Amino acid sequence: MNTAVLILLAAILGLVSLALLSFSLRGTVRLRALSDQRFGYLLKLDTDSDEAGAVRLLESWLKRIGLRYPGSDLRSLLDNAGLLRPDIRVLVHAGVVFAPVLCAVLSVLYLLLTGGEARLVPAALIFGVLFGYLAPRYVLRYLADQRRRALADESLIMVHLMKMLFDAGLSIEQALRTLHTQGGIMLPRMRQELEWVLTRIEAGMERSEVLGEWAAQVGVNELSDLAEMLAQLSRQGGNVQKSLTDMALLMEDRNRTRLREKVGKLSGKMTVVMVLFLFPALMIFVAGPGVMAIAAALGGVR
Repeated sequence: MNTAVLILLAAILGLVSLALLSFSLRGTVRLRALSDQRFGYLLKLDTDSDEAGAVRLLESWLKRIGLRYPGSDLRSLLDNAGLLRPDIRVLVHAGVVFAPVLCAVLSVLYLLLTGGEARLVPAALIFGVLFGYLAPRYVLRYLADQRRRALADESLIMVHLMKMLFDAGLSIEQALRTLHTQGGIMLPRMRQELEWVLTRIEAGMERSEVLGEWAAQVGVNELSDLAEMLAQLSRQGGNVQKSLTDMALLMEDRNRTRLREKVGKLSGKMTVVMVLFLFPALMIFVAGPGVMAIAAALGGVR
């Protein structure tokens, strides 16, 4: 009976979680639909069909829980997490493949060793498989988010340093090599990205091609714009100083916008904290003597 109640409660909680997830995704899907209606004529997409909306909703669900196209998202996650070395990528691939099996075996062994009922073995097996499948992807997403934040913070410094190096007369490749060799303290995360770029340039690849590939896989808007600009300058030439100045102004504007959003969210959180903790104490301090006086007066009447 207790097991049945626990399973029922777990099912109810799962349904409530799915309902909350669906409600949170409605706003995103609605904004995506409006964007598709606005720009769909450029892409020649059928934005008015219900089937397309259902497909987008299903894709959003699968993307949120990490089940979209098993294996195909792993390459982008590895790129965004900064795991570019072939040996590390092979180990991560092997871990992702064997993690569901290992977690399933461990969950079943734990259930049997702790004296659990044998009928719960399928549930433990399913839980282990799902946990082993989703946990590595969430870890990679966390690493990717940390890397994106670090690269976004270092991108503005890199632009200013490159502008100084170009003013000193260095070429694009020389500037990148100087930042790689001497910018380890100021640009620790960027140094790994520059090592990847310079390794391919030294291997004989075209510089503009390498920069374009870097722009496609880096996963940071600021660096993608910078890499595309450098690739265009490598192919066509142009005024590097003016382009970098405009890029620096754009990045500073993005940083200001991001900081305003962070301050707005922080002020909202502080308001909630103040209402929950400071307001009750203030009410007790202000209204407490009056309430006590009224209570004493009513007690005297009795």
